[in-house]
Amino acid sequence: LEALLPQCVVKPQVNQCEFHPRCLQTRLRDYCAQNGIVFQAYAPLGSPAGVSELLALPPLQPLAQRHASTPAQVLLGWAVRRGR
Repeated sequence: LEALLPQCVVKPQVNQCEFHPRCLQTRLRDYCAQNGIVFQAYAPLGSPAGVSELLALPPLQPLAQRHASTPAQVLLGWAVRRGR
């Protein structure tokens, strides 16, 4: 984005990126916020190759059981609470 913005006639309005507990994209989210670009998350359960690894994170099972949810629902809730 840093290289793209000076070259743009029309600034990007949205940047869609992978976002989940193992891929927080902190610098990119901050950059988007500073430049008025909406950060839109995708793959809240992880990329296709890493979904089972992400769903097996140790904290997810107890959280899911405590809230009568699945690990996937916990991850989706995590992303929603962060406004992504």
